Amino acid sequence: MADIINKPVTKAYKFRELRVYASTEWLADNKKKYRQVFDRGETSYIYAELSFYNKLFDEDFWEVSISLKCFMLSKGRKKEICNLSFKRKISKYDNVVYIREGWGNKNPGAFWKKGTYYWEAWIEGEREATKYFYIEEADEPINHLYNPYLGLDSFKLYEGPYDDIAEDDRIYYKTFSSMDYVLGIIPFEVADHFEAGVSMVTMPNSEHPMLLQPFDLDKVSLEDLLVRLDSLIGLQHIKQQVRDHARYIQYLQLRKSKGIEEKEQIAVHSVFIGNPGTGKTTIAKMMGQLYKKMGILSKGHVKEVDRVDLVGEYIGQTAPKVKDAIEAARGGVLFIDEAYALARTNDDSKDFGREVIEILVKEMSNGEGDLAVIVAGYPKEMNHFMDSNPGLKSRFKLFYQFEDYLPQELYSIAEYACVEKNVTLDENAQLALRKMITDAYRNRDRTFGNARFVYDLIEKAKQNLAMRVMKGDKPEALNPAELSAIQLQDIEKIQFKEGRSRPNIPIDEVLLKESMDELESLIGMENVKKEIREMIKLVQYYKASEKDVLNHFSLHTIFVGNPGTGKTTVARILTRIYKALGILRAWSWLRLTGRDL
Repeated sequence: MADIINKPVTKAYKFRELRVYASTEWLADNKKKYRQVFDRGETSYIYAELSFYNKLFDEDFWEVSISLKCFMLSKGRKKEICNLSFKRKISKYDNVVYIREGWGNKNPGAFWKKGTYYWEAWIEGEREATKYFYIEEADEPINHLYNPYLGLDSFKLYEGPYDDIAEDDRIYYKTFSSMDYVLGIIPFEVADHFEAGVSMVTMPNSEHPMLLQPFDLDKVSLEDLLVRLDSLIGLQHIKQQVRDHARYIQYLQLRKSKGIEEKEQIAVHSVFIGNPGTGKTTIAKMMGQLYKKMGILSKGHVKEVDRVDLVGEYIGQTAPKVKDAIEAARGGVLFIDEAYALARTNDDSKDFGREVIEILVKEMSNGEGDLAVIVAGYPKEMNHFMDSNPGLKSRFKLFYQFEDYLPQELYSIAEYACVEKNVTLDENAQLALRKMITDAYRNRDRTFGNARFVYDLIEKAKQNLAMRVMKGDKPEALNPAELSAIQLQDIEKIQFKEGRSRPNIPIDEVLLKESMDELESLIGMENVKKEIREMIKLVQYYKASEKDVLNHFSLHTIFVGNPGTGKTTVARILTRIYKALGILRAWSWLRLTGRDL
């Protein structure tokens, strides 16, 4: 930290304001209830808050002499109550400086007497401001039944539009007609103190409260962001990991403010590992907001990309696409979904995806900064991705493992989806949906959609609801609740299957033998022949055990090799093998090149 310099010849400050408040009246977010009249029986300490602009902001540290004097006026004379004189070190990081000092006694009513008082603020021996305040004394203690400073003149109720109406046009009621439906329920308490925070809202079709509020990143605090993080359904381990990471950054920033230098930069590049729909994109957005609030990033937005957005189709196109994506993400988060697609094989040096990785490693090493890179994908594939370039492991220090949502968490997500889609579930529909979600969870594999799967269920149920309503008599006569209520039959009509239903075609042994004879007659390619033979044996096993074949095999294949190595010939043979195995109903051949597309 820079040394304290001598007081400059010209003023290093500009007076801003002098305000008064009592010690027991702090509000949410460390705000104060500034006022000038206080009741003796409730007053312990009275504070003066002096504020001024720092003219050496962002330039240097300096020191200032402050005096805060309190006086009591009695019969035209003033009596000095206190003189608080001190020196204060001013940080170059503070644009506006606040000086808060008070006087009194911890026991309310023990020090202050009824009368007129004022604070004087002196800076560098010059009086800058005077602020009066007054102590009043009630004849009895103030409580909820007695307040001598306030009298209730009238209290009436009326119904009006969004904008207020003139008093002459108001009609006052003591009984109101019932509302159409409840939008939300929010609890609150009245106590003898204020508690900062945002209350959770319980929606009429949900058992679980949730956080609903307009979001303005510039107006929320770091703790508000962490509250929003905690309001997410599930992800308990991830939420704790993000909280710990935020606290560690605060610790490093505190050390830096004390002059302790760190050899390494704060780690912000992360690896998100998990199945689809487990909240990776949501957490990436929240981390961007946290980094912005903590001063790590300048904007905090998220730029989502994948292989298609980064890899060029020809030589020389990849680098510009990657640099454009980086600049679009500058100030925020570059979120690369399915990042493992950039490193398909360890020995494919001609894949442009590796060029993307090299540019990213260079950017994370000695780029302009103001950027957090988050890569996401399946566990096994992401391990391969991290091994594809020696520089990746040293750049990515944060690893987050996103587990599949539990059935109860998936149902809570379904309730939230109902709120977003403005529909409700009757009791029978709720039971059916719970069973459907539980069954899907039991039979899940690594492609299970988690939250996406649940949102899709609610969307399909809403579509079934629409078909049922529109087929009925006079749908326009239904009220909003009837138009929004998903019933059991709407859930039961959801076509919920793991894959598409395809015909069970028996194996054509003759065609299979002819195709394999042709394959075996080719010279070389032993590895290719071996993989095809193993695939045939696996399909035959599935057929014999009456297991689903079609939904467990992908027909999409990548052939990698130099020209003239037999790729086209093997592709024709493999198509005939697919038909023989019943994977394809018929076979035909169409060869395209990059020029054709």
